[in-house]
Amino acid sequence: MSIMENLNKIKSAVFGKDVRQAIYDAIKEAYDDASSNGNANMEVSIARGTEPNLNSRLDKIQEVGEKNTTELAEKLTKGEVSVLDIDKNKGKLDQTYMSEEFLQQMAGNTPINAIPAEYSLTTKQLAFIPVLGEIGKNLFNKDTVEKDKFVAWHNGVVGSPLDGSTDYNASDWIRVQPNTTYTLKSIHQTAFYDADKVYISGIDTISTSPHTFTTPANCYYMRTTVKDAYLNTQQLELGSVSTSYESYQLTLKENSVKGTHIKEGEISKSKLNFDPFEPAKKSVNLFNKIAITQDRYVAWQSGALATNTSYVASDYIAVEPSTDYSFSNRFQMAWYDVNKVYISGNLFATMGEGPGSVNSPSGAYFLRTSVLKTDLDVFQVEKGSILSEYEPFGVDFISESQLESKVKIKLNQAITNNFTDKTANFIGDSITFGYESGTGSRVAKPYPTIVKELLGLSSINNYGINGSTIAGDTATSKGYEPIVERYIDMSDNADFVIVAAGTNDFGSDRRVPLGTITDTVNTTFYGALNNLCEGLVNKYLNSTIFFTTPLKRTTMTNAEGLNLEQFANAIKEVCAKYSIPVLDLYNVSGFHVNVTSFKDLYAPDGLHGTQAWYEIQGRKVAHFIKAV
Repeated sequence: MSIMENLNKIKSAVFGKDVRQAIYDAIKEAYDDASSNGNANMEVSIARGTEPNLNSRLDKIQEVGEKNTTELAEKLTKGEVSVLDIDKNKGKLDQTYMSEEFLQQMAGNTPINAIPAEYSLTTKQLAFIPVLGEIGKNLFNKDTVEKDKFVAWHNGVVGSPLDGSTDYNASDWIRVQPNTTYTLKSIHQTAFYDADKVYISGIDTISTSPHTFTTPANCYYMRTTVKDAYLNTQQLELGSVSTSYESYQLTLKENSVKGTHIKEGEISKSKLNFDPFEPAKKSVNLFNKIAITQDRYVAWQSGALATNTSYVASDYIAVEPSTDYSFSNRFQMAWYDVNKVYISGNLFATMGEGPGSVNSPSGAYFLRTSVLKTDLDVFQVEKGSILSEYEPFGVDFISESQLESKVKIKLNQAITNNFTDKTANFIGDSITFGYESGTGSRVAKPYPTIVKELLGLSSINNYGINGSTIAGDTATSKGYEPIVERYIDMSDNADFVIVAAGTNDFGSDRRVPLGTITDTVNTTFYGALNNLCEGLVNKYLNSTIFFTTPLKRTTMTNAEGLNLEQFANAIKEVCAKYSIPVLDLYNVSGFHVNVTSFKDLYAPDGLHGTQAWYEIQGRKVAHFIKAV
């Protein structure tokens, strides 16, 4: 019973006994509440808390105090912390915790910042005097692009095209200045970045025309997308004007190299302790026969490539606007602007219109031209209105005069001179003889002589006779000076045997029947070819034999209704039977006798050539000999 209950009992008791008992119970209850054992007052009771007695409570307090004292002894006192007390795995210190004096001391060979931030060094921080360079006007370097990648304008990320295209290129990081105007010659997706190469913004414009823009306020880098078609002409330059293309290049700043400058030509050979090579000579020929597209020609009306197995298409040839260019033979060609976009073209005769010059259109910076496969080794394009002697594309690195006579190499000739110990027999008609068109006399250099000079042959024999036929029988006056009979009298010592005839079998007053492939008589063209090929193979077992088909002429059909092409085809058909190579001058010689301007210059009588033509024919035959 609680104290309050006992007090109420004392107040309500009636009898003295009951009152005394109520007073006793109340006092005892108060005592029991104050102490569970022995005498104690209320304060002592409160002090012992939840412990059974005050002594137990004091022991517990002492135990806690000793524990706290031990833990405090292990703690660090302010101002007494050492580096040994720092656990580096709990965090990292950076340069903001270092004193200025300490950072200055670290400016020497310490490893911190061993790799300086980009563009953070100046010439004052270098221990040497640098040679200063600068980038040319074109800030775009095509050699450092990422192939098959593009730059996303909306986030600056470089990735592969989603459609799988392989004609994109992502530029490297290009250093630019904030709030500065630049111009791209053509533009695709482009992005801008801050000094830490973090994306800022981008341009989603796509255009093949020049595009001018201003970089953002905090922009220090940009990247741009370039398609393959514009990779070789792309240009990023300072300013708002797109100027002529210049490749990316690093140059020395003016006056960055101090000292005495040596002027051009100031050092003579006598001052050198070695024998130098003479400077390289660049070829005048702009046509590179290696950089071609096979079985294609350039369509003059569109600049596109079309299929024709007799031709090759040149690569893009760099030219200048409104300038004369000379061609060794002129076929369909096209002109393009600085972005290789078609401007216009020139159409000439199907098989070419011979040598001549063409003036490039205004705004033309590239040319592509068609080339007959048979002209590949002698074709030349050069700047100017006068065509010089053929030179191969490229550079002569060593002049002929510097090489010993026994190892001289004519680097400026189309054919390597490795025939100096070879001989050749040429047998044919008036073309082989060298009959000059329009005069009836013999030219100074028939085409076999041209071949000898080009190849450097030790000797040749010219068995050409005016009016000679391949077929015939002298005894019955069939044909005229038939080669099928005359070849027996040729020299046995020949490394090459060249047969060039057939036009008189077709069109002279001694013409012979065409016959069939199975003929074996000398009085038909087929029969004589069969016998001639077999006889030549037996006579010249260790020699190279080849035929040429006859050149076209103004009269292409004879009195029997046969055409010259049938005789040319017969030569190719029979020679194929005996595996004898044929130079098809009928189809691919460029002898355009039915074109008036060509005829007047190269074949006035419509059949024979002039000296100028025989030189062209000689080059073609020389290259064919070299090839076989």
